[in-house]
Amino acid sequence: MDLKFTEISKGKPAALLDGHLFRLMSESKSSRTWRCTQKDCKARFTTSLNTTDILHGMTSHCHGKTEDSVSLKKLQLRQSCKRKAEDDLTERPRKIIVTEGQSMETDGLNQRDIDKVRKAMWRQRRKHQPKLAISRMDAGLSLK
Repeated sequence: MDLKFTEISKGKPAALLDGHLFRLMSESKSSRTWRCTQKDCKARFTTSLNTTDILHGMTSHCHGKTEDSVSLKKLQLRQSCKRKAEDDLTERPRKIIVTEGQSMETDGLNQRDIDKVRKAMWRQRRKHQPKLAISRMDAGLSLK
């Protein structure tokens, strides 16, 4: 069994086990429980807190594999670029994508994937910008 750990949206931990993506369901003092990201799937497993040893679990899925190596790289690139874009609002998106892409060895990405990453970065930065006034009256009230 090939177990890897990564992050999914909003920096939440995720696990990739034999081509299936799992999200963290619960965490106790000694273990973590992971469940499949597909809604109807009942696959789950438990790992020890400090190591990657699988203690027990049911890993039979009712669907095909959800993640391959290329889509996992896309996900990791998107999350790391969004974090960098949020940390440094003045850095150009193209430069962030290039530096993060070089550090991750992202092969198999096309221009459409990069455009999606750029849009995700823009949406992340947009959350930190002040809201624009809709009317002149609102603009005047915001200056007072």
